[in-house]
Amino acid sequence: MTRDDSITIVAMVCAAWPGKDWDAAQLDSYARAIEGCDAQQATDAVLRAQKELRYRPSVAELLEFIKIERRLSEKDEPMQRRELPKTTRCPDWVKGWCLSRARYGDFRIWPQQDVFAMSQDVMPAEDQKRYMEEGASLSIDQVFQAISV
Repeated sequence: MTRDDSITIVAMVCAAWPGKDWDAAQLDSYARAIEGCDAQQATDAVLRAQKELRYRPSVAELLEFIKIERRLSEKDEPMQRRELPKTTRCPDWVKGWCLSRARYGDFRIWPQQDVFAMSQDVMPAEDQKRYMEEGASLSIDQVFQAISV
């Protein structure tokens, strides 16, 4: 963003959260801190912050809102599916876990998830085996299809 853009953003911040006036050095410091950002994302961040913050955001807070806007704008771009190497293998328990949750609505804990062995609702071995057998017969693409229904 240009220097003029950053000053405009700072003016938006001052207008959105009236109160104590800033001196020229404070305005300049705030403007310099956001100059490396995208102007549209910064504008959107100020508008979002207006809805969520009661008090004027610090530079760090505004930068966090700008990061959110950056992530949101990246999601708008079409995603390209990354191809996994042919040697990559999805463990059968992961396929079974996906099927149990998405296809069958079974949200019990699998032992692989219960690292500290503290869960009361661990799936019995026979149920795990059933889900893993079904998952093992599917490719990872078929698993994604099965859970995206």
